[in-house]
Amino acid sequence: MITRRSLLAAPLLLVAGGCGPSQPGTTGNDPSTAGAPASAEALKVGLVTNGSLADSGWNSLAGQGLEQMKSELGASTSHQNAGAAQAEEALRGFARDGFKLVFAHGSEFGDAAKRVGEEYPETYFVVSSGEVEAANVASLVFDFGEATYLAGMAAAGLSKSGKAGQIGGQDFPPVVQGFKLFEQGGKAVNPNFATTITYLGNWSDANAAKEKALAMINDGADVIFQNCDAAGSGIFQAAEENQDKGILVIGSNANQNDLKPEVIAASAVIDVPKTFMTVARDVKEGRFKGGIYRESLKSDTVYLAINDRFKDRIPAEVMKKIEEAEKSIREGSLKLV
Repeated sequence: MITRRSLLAAPLLLVAGGCGPSQPGTTGNDPSTAGAPASAEALKVGLVTNGSLADSGWNSLAGQGLEQMKSELGASTSHQNAGAAQAEEALRGFARDGFKLVFAHGSEFGDAAKRVGEEYPETYFVVSSGEVEAANVASLVFDFGEATYLAGMAAAGLSKSGKAGQIGGQDFPPVVQGFKLFEQGGKAVNPNFATTITYLGNWSDANAAKEKALAMINDGADVIFQNCDAAGSGIFQAAEENQDKGILVIGSNANQNDLKPEVIAASAVIDVPKTFMTVARDVKEGRFKGGIYRESLKSDTVYLAINDRFKDRIPAEVMKKIEEAEKSIREGSLKLV
């Protein structure tokens, strides 16, 4: 069933838990995440992202994870913002400085983490949405498509035109897969539901995102699903300026419903902080093994959060289909590809 948390679009629950590994297996520091003075035994945790921790999306979730490690585990933490070309040196710098655990927050950092991991076997490297693994390297695999499939169902239930737009930052595999399953979910409710997909080529150009959204709205789309982090603010603005047309947005990664509650109808959510805490506890308590940490609806680290303002606007028969689909995904009887 859709959980109370999903229906009420409550904030992310920053608690420890999640699934452990399913198999063994130039930038500056951000002062906002620098660790407070800690004892010699404190866990040192580094984070590399490809964008700001204030993006209200993918990277902000990683920042929340760092903050929780500081407050709950007494960890000493540090953050660097690096593109794919600079990631290897950023990861190597953390290892040289004695950091025990380093998160590389994005699939584009996988190869760099694997190479640096071979050089520094005493440091643990974790790649978000990655596919790499070694004795000291793990990847977090988020079944984000499970949430986007349900989001597509909700979008089809809310849409009057049967047309939606999807705007991504870059065509990374998790984003592409999420968009594919969003459309599949919409078609499960309305076989004629159709989407248009475009990518910005970056995660920060809000003006470009707004123009893409306006073009989709002019073409008849009345729901926009965005997965472009900081650039998403432009999409929210486009929807706000077209409220008279009933334009709605589906948020992603973070629960973004409260950012613009009048136009964000739901969010497909990944509970990154919860997963980061699971890994950090494994490292701190000597349980870490390289491999895959798989996160999904079943582990409650991926879910659909429906804005309370909009849940009554989704037809009852569609809500029933969403609940049935979520149950089937959790049980494994509905396979999404």
